[in-house]
Amino acid sequence: MNLSTFIVGIILLLIIVLIIRSLIKKKKNGGGCGCGCSGCANSSICHKK
Repeated sequence: MNLSTFIVGIILLLIIVLIIRSLIKKKKNGGGCGCGCSGCANSSICHKK
């Protein structure tokens, strides 16, 4: 296996892990999908009162 391929793979894996971590953290803090909730059928799920 080529060292440069390994390094690029590790960097991509790290980026993916950071994105997933950010999405989970956003969801736990009450963040939703990022769109308006006025007509959304799932607004009660995203924003619990």
